[in-house]
Parts: sequence; C-alpha cells; structure tokens
Amino acid sequence: MRAVRKAGFLLFGVGVFVVVRLAVEVLPLAGQVVVLALVYAPLGLLVYRLSKMPEETLAPVRRHGLVQPFMFVAGLWLAAIGWVSAFSLVLVERGVVDFTTTKGAEVTSTGQLAEFYVWQSFEQIPGLSINDTLQWDVPLRYGGGAGFVLMAFKVLILVPLVPVLLAAWRVRRPPKPAPPTAAEAATRAP
Repeated sequence: MRAVRKAGFLLFGVGVFVVVRLAVEVLPLAGQVVVLALVYAPLGLLVYRLSKMPEETLAPVRRHGLVQPFMFVAGLWLAAIGWVSAFSLVLVERGVVDFTTTKGAEVTSTGQLAEFYVWQSFEQIPGLSINDTLQWDVPLRYGGGAGFVLMAFKVLILVPLVPVLLAAWRVRRPPKPAPPTAAEAATRAP
C-alpha cells in the first residue's frame, strides 16, 4: 500500500497516457474533443501552477524524499505525452498537420505519436545524448503545421518541467537529528 501511495501520481499519469490515447482512437470527433478538453483542463492548470510555483505545488509530497516528487513529475510527463499524442492524432485525422513514418507511411495511431514525443523529450536533455547513445533515430517526420504542435509541446510541457525537477531535487527529506551525545544524554537523565 505504501508503494502505491508513493507512486500514485505516476499511476495516474500512466492511466491518462493510456485512456486518452485509446479514447481518441475509437471516438468520433465530438467525443475526441470532449475527452481532450476534460483532460486538458486539470493537466494544463497543473503544468501552469508547477511552472509558476514549483516549491508550493510540490509541498504535499515534500516529506517523502526524492522518490515521490520524481514520480509526480514522471506521471505529469506521461499524462502530457498521452494528451499531446491524442491531440496530434485528431489533427492528423482532420488533415491539419502531417506526420509520417520515416518510410513515408501515414501515422495511424497515438502510439506512433507518443514514441515521437518521447524521442523529442529525450532530445531536450542537454549533455546526455540519450537518443544517440541508444542509437534511436527519430521515429517520425512532420510537416504541414506539425512543427507548431511540437514547439507548443516543448514550450508548454517540457520547459515548465525544468523548475519542477529542480524543486523536486531541493525537496528532499530533512536530515534526521543526530542521536544525543553521551554528555547530552547524561544531562537529560532523570
């Protein structure tokens, strides 16, 4: 139960990642818009709040060391990937933006788009060269306005996560007090 509590927001992020993507793949346009709007409102508010007040927003998870703030940020990132992948598929289906595989095939699932946004996220981490190290080539090509969606993802999701990650790093458990010395223990004895 303790592990579930610590990983609660991560599980929430995974849930959003899966459910929103699946819902958008099977619903008609009206349903897609409703699902995207219902998820965007709290997700957008949370990202905004985190970007403006990371210390205060992370305060409830402060006492759990570095693990829970990391789970919180990872859950938020997964939820954002799920949402932007679903949003991108809706735009692809309507011909507003263009994403294709590296072989030129049309993108037909949110999974392909999610892989693209994960790749883009890893590409933004300076100094680690994650994609190069893993020899992971960019999974999709884009055009027709998709660059604006990608830029919005980077600016609205990835950039606000930087102060949150820094705040999470600073939000570690306070050190436990040192045990009393023999002299202090002797003065406290009845």
